[in-house]
Amino acid sequence: MVSFLRREIVWMLLSLALATALWAIVTNQQNPPYSDYFQSIPVRVKGAPSGLVVRDEIKPIRLKVTAPKDVWDHLTSASFEAFVDASKAGQGVQDVPVRVEALDSRVRIDEIQPSKVTLRLENLASKDVPVNINVIGSVPFGYTSKPPKVSPEQVTVSGPESQVATVSSARVEVHAEGATSTISQPFKPEALTSEKEAVKSVTIRPESVFVELPIEREITYKTVPVAPRITGMVAMGYQIVGVVVDPTTVTVVGDPKVLADQSYLPTKAVDTAGAKGDLTIVVEPDLPDGVTLVRKQNLVVRVFVSPLESSEVVTAAPTVKGLNGDLQAAVAPSAVKLTLYGPMPILSTIKPQDIKVEVDATGLGIGIHDVKPTISLPASLRLDATSPETITLTIRRQ
Repeated sequence: MVSFLRREIVWMLLSLALATALWAIVTNQQNPPYSDYFQSIPVRVKGAPSGLVVRDEIKPIRLKVTAPKDVWDHLTSASFEAFVDASKAGQGVQDVPVRVEALDSRVRIDEIQPSKVTLRLENLASKDVPVNINVIGSVPFGYTSKPPKVSPEQVTVSGPESQVATVSSARVEVHAEGATSTISQPFKPEALTSEKEAVKSVTIRPESVFVELPIEREITYKTVPVAPRITGMVAMGYQIVGVVVDPTTVTVVGDPKVLADQSYLPTKAVDTAGAKGDLTIVVEPDLPDGVTLVRKQNLVVRVFVSPLESSEVVTAAPTVKGLNGDLQAAVAPSAVKLTLYGPMPILSTIKPQDIKVEVDATGLGIGIHDVKPTISLPASLRLDATSPETITLTIRRQ
């Protein structure tokens, strides 16, 4: 019975081996293995002793890998974990073997290039350094940038002692080219030596700092009306009846804060002292500090001056005309009152002899006649009223 079982087990094992071999042959024919190299596999350090840190970054390695074709088609550098165990390493330089594990058990690692890497372990150090802002580029014309602010003003740099010792500052680069509004956002600082060379193998905390670069509009354009500034008194008896300026508006450019309150542009003083007629004067604009004309141009101010008008009562003696040679006439009253209206400068200088009050006796005979006089005035005056309106003319023989 025992010998029978022994014979059966042998046959069973042989059958299993044959089946396995057959499966492998069929599998390899349907899904053959594929072998090739994978480049740039990153290597990380595990288990660095407390207080020590790797100074130099480990360069990526190369792997020769074999895997079934269906697995190979999905492999990437992330399908492998390459690392070195630094738990037993000490301070200084040493060679440590590289270990690689495939995340898929069907993948076989055939070769690791290089199989060892050099580690340089140094004491872990840290220090605080100032953050400097480097503004790159210029804001557009018409804008200005104020000094930037950063928070925090210092960061902590940590890493290999020899590398940390070379760090003198942390730099943040802010690109202002074309910016027309304040830049306010976080930036990642970069560790620098005193010669402004980058130090890579250190860690900066915090990882980012907040930078504010104020950008303001330096100049602005505005079209405003021109307002002539009139000074001085015109001559007595005259008045200003109108003022015009050419052009009526101008475009100015300057500080936005100044122009915000600039609703008009005054001119330099236009002196009308003693004027008795219209004036045409070329003047300059009275520009506030920080404001100029976009285009230089003359401002022509025209001031229209006219006499004031008033009324005046003047007494004048009438004269008789048109009498026949043998007749004589008497008038009553002997003087009339004339209410005149016109420019004050003329009214103030008017004399009785400047006015003619004539009674026309042409064709009239002896007797008493009521005649409306004819009144002649200087051209600029108007007759407003006559008292009396008629003259009594008494005609008799001489």
